[in-house]
Amino acid sequence: MNRAEPHPRRIRVRELPLWMSLRDILLTLVAWAIIAYFLREALYLVYDYLRRPYFQLVNAQVPDWQGMWQALQKFVIFAVCLVLWLAFWALYSRKRLRAGSMKPQPKPLSLKEEADSISLPEEQLTRCKSSVITTVFFDAQQRIADLRVSGSK
Repeated sequence: MNRAEPHPRRIRVRELPLWMSLRDILLTLVAWAIIAYFLREALYLVYDYLRRPYFQLVNAQVPDWQGMWQALQKFVIFAVCLVLWLAFWALYSRKRLRAGSMKPQPKPLSLKEEADSISLPEEQLTRCKSSVITTVFFDAQQRIADLRVSGSK
């Protein structure tokens, strides 16, 4: 394994097969077309409002704002209730969350302390830390029975 590459490896466009690039482009264009289709009336209103004579609707009809509000009123009220509920719980939990985040970190273990805590010799623990893959085998008492180290960083 080449350690110059970050893990996980980045996929570059030039490494992709042509069909994947074409698929991605096609899916992006389809997504934009669907968005434009659903916004077609709003886009036409903006177009008509910004063309000559400026800031007047010439061909498009003025939207029925009252009808739109009637249709969307329940959703807007529901969304506002969810925002207020979320804000309430954020304020209510703020003190508890801050208290939990202020605990000081324990001092790091020395290599000897860490090796003693898992019953390994220091040199074996150093080898494990510098390896890419370490396979650990446990015995019936859940203690480390064997280690197999492969590769090095």
